[in-house]
Amino acid sequence: MVGDLIDPDDERFHSSRGMFLVMQGVAESCRHAVVDTIPYVPWGQEELPSNLEPFRAALLALPPGQLRRLWRTPELDPTLHAVYHALLEAEGRRSERRNTAWETEELAQCQLAREIIQPPFVTLFAPSWRTSTVLALAREIDQTGAFDRLPTLADALEQAGCADPEILGHCRVPGGHARGCWVVGLGRAKE
Repeated sequence: MVGDLIDPDDERFHSSRGMFLVMQGVAESCRHAVVDTIPYVPWGQEELPSNLEPFRAALLALPPGQLRRLWRTPELDPTLHAVYHALLEAEGRRSERRNTAWETEELAQCQLAREIIQPPFVTLFAPSWRTSTVLALAREIDQTGAFDRLPTLADALEQAGCADPEILGHCRVPGGHARGCWVVGLGRAKE
């Protein structure tokens, strides 16, 4: 997550090593929370098709050497090999679900962090940009959650003299906006 969010070697982040470490901690917490929603199950306890379930105990009773031979030579016992294969496939599917959930949550957390944390290299919000139109739009967006109005806010900021590509670009990125948007906060800061 942190590598997707900020690069500590980026010249614009000359004083953000602390920010990087904080985000690393947040990422680790999110990772554990998401992975815990799909519990770990030892491979031998994974779900099996009902026709193979009666053979689970026999497979799990095999010593490791016999288990390895069974894997390499399925014809020794095709039924136990099918059980072994089904358990490993179920374990793989569970692992894939956990990884997918983690990656999905990680991307959502990165998007949220980009939404609420102002990049440190953004131009200071000039008082002249806080026109009545900018203030009214920022207030409306903040109070109603009408984030589809952010491109209009970008237009109003541009008309007020803002040329910062980070501010304007953030407003014009479709979707993914949330309450606490750093641009809306900047627009309302001196109200």
